[in-house]
Amino acid sequence: MDFLRKETTISEQSKAGTSEFSWVPLKTKMSRRLPLPDVALEALAKELEENPCADRSMPTFEL
Repeated sequence: MDFLRKETTISEQSKAGTSEFSWVPLKTKMSRRLPLPDVALEALAKELEENPCADRSMPTFEL
């Protein structure tokens, strides 16, 4: 997460269709960096402030 550039880098995706959660590589090398709108940055900042946690492997946010 790059708050200064207002973007996030996606390096893995969750594997769907199985009962166990796992991370897998992206299908393509395109779309690895995504711009983040201000509302997303504000929600992330609020989540990190309210719930500091070392393990952020599967966060959920409510907007």
